[in-house]
Amino acid sequence: MYPKHFFENYWASEQKNQLFVCMPFDPSLDDKFSLIDRVARELGFECAKRVKEGLVGGDLLQEILDGIGNSRTLLFDLSDDPKSNISNHNVVYELGIGTAIREPDDMLLVKMKSENKVPFNVRHLRYNEYEGNL
Repeated sequence: MYPKHFFENYWASEQKNQLFVCMPFDPSLDDKFSLIDRVARELGFECAKRVKEGLVGGDLLQEILDGIGNSRTLLFDLSDDPKSNISNHNVVYELGIGTAIREPDDMLLVKMKSENKVPFNVRHLRYNEYEGNL
């Protein structure tokens, strides 16, 4: 589904009380996501939601667009992808969609400290860098 068409036709008027997390699909990040979900619940969200590869019974991009458009808060993990050692291209694409339709205060950007920088076209955005485990 093309993002423009999704937002013209499916953008809900009321946001879900969830933290939508954009991060690579790599299974090595499952523990990291579990921690994010636990903290999100402690902060009053119903849950943290992460769309994963192999989604059954739906369109993966539509699920991602729904999360970006209809979640109360978005978290983008710009850490190096375990497979490529650079920021995940899909996460950067999703961040681009988020910056086009959401307010800056609706989004949190995080990155594990490394020698690699975030891509040039998103360096101007404020992100929180952390060392070691999240």
